[in-house]
Amino acid sequence: MRESLRSCRRRTHPKKTRVVVDSTYLLPSLGISIKNLKTEDVQLISKFRENIEYCYPAPLLTELVAKAAKEASKKKLKSLPGEAVEGFKALLAGLGVAVELPDPNGLMLAAELWIKGHRDIMDNIAYAHAVKTQAYFMTMDDAFKHFLSEKDYTLDIVITHLDLKNVIKNG
Repeated sequence: MRESLRSCRRRTHPKKTRVVVDSTYLLPSLGISIKNLKTEDVQLISKFRENIEYCYPAPLLTELVAKAAKEASKKKLKSLPGEAVEGFKALLAGLGVAVELPDPNGLMLAAELWIKGHRDIMDNIAYAHAVKTQAYFMTMDDAFKHFLSEKDYTLDIVITHLDLKNVIKNG
């Protein structure tokens, strides 16, 4: 088991810019629409796969499952729809997004963010993963950005999908 976990650790592509994605950006791949994320936005994100390595911390998979189950429940379904199941299979196969184990120091930073008052551990883990793996963190969560700013954490790595073109130019 420990050996298989090690093999799941970060894959790096030397010429690709690393971007840790917030769960919001993966919901469309599970058939869940997001009002602030248009079809063109999803296409833009896909377009940059050649230059960007999208990463997703493994602990956040629980958040995705919960959101998919919540949507299925709202629709009074007895199980996850096929599109969600296929989305999870693609994600776990590493198609388009690398699922990564968090760095222990990243988990300590995530806990620090919690202790300082941000009560969404998933946001904390994703941001900390980006910090500790020298990646950008792509999120649309303005409240989290405000918290980071208020507590003097770096915002230089926090982007949205609209920043991807600039990130590639600077990367």
